Amino acid sequence: MAESPAQIRITDGYTNTGVIGMPYESANFIVESIHGKKDIKEIKKKLDTLHGVSSVSISPEHNLVSVDYDSSGVSYDKIENFLNRMGYEIAADASQITTR
Repeated sequence: MAESPAQIRITDGYTNTGVIGMPYESANFIVESIHGKKDIKEIKKKLDTLHGVSSVSISPEHNLVSVDYDSSGVSYDKIENFLNRMGYEIAADASQITTR
């Protein structure tokens, strides 16, 4: 049985992995008001409900929220506005920041 396009994964050679044929993007935000496991769980759970979001990673030590998404289903602005409506202030776009 052949794999469907949704099962074939690709990588761009850096950090992005996506599904062939899907407009794949990543958004990274510095969020100042992440306080503890409860906030981490809430952010992840609610962002995961957005159509098009494929993964959410949170680094509380860097106040970093990283979202991988299909841009045909959701936009960077919609993710940012969603976080704001949840009560989390975006301090900066961290798309060009790498942490170690």
